[in-house]
Amino acid sequence: MANVFTPAGVAAALAASMTVFVAHSDGAFAAPPTVQVDVANPATNPALTRSVDDPGRIAYQNEVACVANVNQCFFNFPAVPTNHRLVVQHVSGALVFLADTTAAEVFLQNGANQALSAFLAPPSFQQASLFDQPVLQYFDAGSAPFVLTRSDVDPAGNSQMTISGYLLDCATTPCEAIAH
Repeated sequence: MANVFTPAGVAAALAASMTVFVAHSDGAFAAPPTVQVDVANPATNPALTRSVDDPGRIAYQNEVACVANVNQCFFNFPAVPTNHRLVVQHVSGALVFLADTTAAEVFLQNGANQALSAFLAPPSFQQASLFDQPVLQYFDAGSAPFVLTRSDVDPAGNSQMTISGYLLDCATTPCEAIAH
């Protein structure tokens, strides 16, 4: 039996079958939108356009002087503003003493859930102890951060303490309760 398929016939059949793969179908494409959508963004109630989770959006830093008492220093910071939460990330200090000391205890307190951050300041050099300690503590609106230092030597009245971190705006995005 002779070969029924000629080379020209095979090529024609192959070309016809390939058109199935490249053929255009009108139903495969969506029609362009015909409805216009306008988003109102009035100045009295603008759409939020910033990242509410960005920790640097309301930077916070405050420095207060020591209220000295025997071998202690009290550092009273202002209360956290209404509708805000303060996140403290650093406690920095320049503790000045009447004589050199081996160390000083530092306590950051009065935060949410009465949490406590505590550490030892380094020994003093020429009657001063300088430090910058990373911490993580939360203070809700109305609470006042408080730092207490204790040492074996009386403090001088010119010691300084700085807390730094950021404020969260709880009016823009409600602050959830601190889990414990």
